[in-house]
Amino acid sequence: MVRDCASLDDFYRVCVCVTAVLVLAFGYDVFQKILRLICSLVLPETQAQKRSREIKAEMDVLKMEMAELSPRDDFAKYFKRDRMLNKLRDQLAEISSTEVKENVLRSAFITAVARVLTASIGISSMWWTSDVKFYRFSSPDTCWPLCNVMDMPEGLGRMFGYRESSDTDAYISLFVFLNLLTRVCRRLPKLIQGVRTPIPVAEKSKSQ
Repeated sequence: MVRDCASLDDFYRVCVCVTAVLVLAFGYDVFQKILRLICSLVLPETQAQKRSREIKAEMDVLKMEMAELSPRDDFAKYFKRDRMLNKLRDQLAEISSTEVKENVLRSAFITAVARVLTASIGISSMWWTSDVKFYRFSSPDTCWPLCNVMDMPEGLGRMFGYRESSDTDAYISLFVFLNLLTRVCRRLPKLIQGVRTPIPVAEKSKSQ
């Protein structure tokens, strides 16, 4: 049982640190999906999207009518619908180019916002939980200057002279450790698969 406020505060900081690591690991994809859903609900349908939907519906109707006609017995009706279908395809191709530009701009906006949200949560949480340590080195000279990088952001501050350092200031912060652990766990299946995949042996030429 947690008995004092300091322990509660430490527990809360650890929870925030773990949440921030999960956000950095998976938040970018999640934020993108959420933003796309919000944009689809909030932003109105453009004229190009509306016209594209109408053209596709007309094309489906023409295809159904052509399926019921015989190109030999109903040549005039079949050829008329075929010309209409080709005309609709040309219109759809023109509208699709406009839709591609709109989708590119929307995707760029969603990507930028998702990256800003992920970075903001990660950096702010890293600073707020900077005093939560995972491991203490026996000496600051151990793995120098890697130990300063592993103790972000306090370690970098000491390395560049923004923070005062002492003989015992050599840690691995919980934030950095969990980030490294998460990245290793995410890449481990690919590494294992790459090791297990046999290297293809080039076939000898039959002429030899």
